[in-house]
Amino acid sequence: MRIYGDRYSELRRFMRGLSPELDALMTEVGYGRVLARPGLSLATREVVTAAALAGADRPRQLRAHLEGCLRVGVTEMELHEVLRALGGAGAPARREFQRELAGAAQTVSRQGGR
Repeated sequence: MRIYGDRYSELRRFMRGLSPELDALMTEVGYGRVLARPGLSLATREVVTAAALAGADRPRQLRAHLEGCLRVGVTEMELHEVLRALGGAGAPARREFQRELAGAAQTVSRQGGR
């Protein structure tokens, strides 16, 4: 899956080890019913997911989805605009978003970009 890049196989192994049923649910619902639905582009879905995760204080998931944003063509500049739009989310959420975005950009760049 493009969103997770080189980490997709690792994520699937982890999820299967945790719970084969959860892995199947994640694949069927998360990818099959949510990310593959028509109406919004994958990039837009990833941006919305990242913004929601920032507000929910989920740094590990936020990092993965910020990397996903970059892999599907969202620019760092666009993600900085999302950060500005998170004004109501509070300073901790914005700082976390900014920190995770910097790390995500480094990771995706090291892996050869999008």
